[in-house]
Amino acid sequence: MQSSMASRRHSKKREASANMSGYEPWSTSSRLVTGGALSQMSTFSKDSLNFQHLVKIEHEDAFKLIPLTVTEGSFAGRHVLMLEPVTDHFRFLDLPPEIRNLIYDELLLEHSPVKIVTYKAKGRARRAVRSTLHHGHPGLTWNSKLGTWKGQASSAHVILQVNKQILAEAGPIAYGSNVFQLDDYRGLRDFLEGIGSMRAHLKQIRLLSPIYYTTVATTALHKLKDAKGLVSLEYPRDLLSDNPQSYKGVTPQGLFNDCKQLLKALYSYRKKHKGSVDDLVNIIKITPGVHPICKKAWRGEACKCGSVMREDRCKNVIADLERWNAELRNMIVEEFDIRWK
Repeated sequence: MQSSMASRRHSKKREASANMSGYEPWSTSSRLVTGGALSQMSTFSKDSLNFQHLVKIEHEDAFKLIPLTVTEGSFAGRHVLMLEPVTDHFRFLDLPPEIRNLIYDELLLEHSPVKIVTYKAKGRARRAVRSTLHHGHPGLTWNSKLGTWKGQASSAHVILQVNKQILAEAGPIAYGSNVFQLDDYRGLRDFLEGIGSMRAHLKQIRLLSPIYYTTVATTALHKLKDAKGLVSLEYPRDLLSDNPQSYKGVTPQGLFNDCKQLLKALYSYRKKHKGSVDDLVNIIKITPGVHPICKKAWRGEACKCGSVMREDRCKNVIADLERWNAELRNMIVEEFDIRWK
């Protein structure tokens, strides 16, 4: 059966070649955007009052389309589009390292935190992806099965897939020069699993959720030990509580206990390679989270940002931040015997 089918395919190819002397059929993945075969009749456009085909042409190599008119032979007078290989390019790695770094910065540096969420496409494992809004993709359709936008331009991070040298050069910029913002430890765990060896370059992690589960936290923190250059691990103020029985958060002592193995790994690395561990003191930071503090409160003035009872909420938030950050710093100083003022 297979040989018979193959014979018929070759027979059709020979017939097509016989009808077009000097040409062979092109086995291509090019197709009509609207669906259907390339050989079908064009459709009439009421807008342009012309017949048209919308064709998507794909090829493994870069190319240009050259419109030509055949001047000789049986196809004289016919119009063709020729795929011309693109040869007017340069070798990116021939550029000086300083220029390459400028290009990496332009492509990969973000002016605001990179928001990471988890997404589970149908039939696939849950994975960490960059959070994007629907209105950020005008004209595109969301494919819920694949978890992607149809026709979306490639991410700038595809440059990391070119070769090992570019990955080594650009990876530290992509992952070490940006702040990564995640909702919770589940997202952090999936994110760390997904980026693999790039964990080594992470420097700034920001968590927003007030929900805390020790079992999930310790798993994520274990993977974060690979980030030897980590300088900031931020938690929202709503996560912490002075009450050990808090149903959703954690006490400063509990948070420190869960972070202790991570801190030990960072301490050992800094002691061996940098000779100084002073910056370890401020790695764990408690921030306002999603609830901003008004300018008046930062200036030490009374504000009315609280409830209808005119509670001085911002002032209370600042007091909590200062107290809990001080407690965490003291725990780190005592644990690692760091001389710090």
